[in-house]
Amino acid sequence: MFTSMFFYLFICLLLFGIGDVLGVATKAKVSAVFVSLMLFLVGFMTGVLPPDIIKLAGLTDIGKWSLIFVVFSMGTSLNIKQLIAEWRTVAVAVLSMIVLIAGSVVLIPVIGYQETIVSIL
Repeated sequence: MFTSMFFYLFICLLLFGIGDVLGVATKAKVSAVFVSLMLFLVGFMTGVLPPDIIKLAGLTDIGKWSLIFVVFSMGTSLNIKQLIAEWRTVAVAVLSMIVLIAGSVVLIPVIGYQETIVSIL
């Protein structure tokens, strides 16, 4: 009965929507992403959601871009004044990324590309 891609897409969007509504209602004290992922986890664990719902909803290609969407969403919620006030945190984050890139450049010839990517994740 419920074999349509649009039905599974609706279910996925509904779970993300519930997370977003709770995130806005709590003024981000409870993360929208956390709520959405917990709803998916509970759905998978109870068997209510099929384990391949993302594939059934046709979202596998978009899933590759999800990290970019999450980072962009978090970036748009930042206040520039707070970011300037927390310059030390920003400096440490940038320095950490530089060290990670330098370490990856050194490790790729030693242990290989695939192993280096796995080790930094």
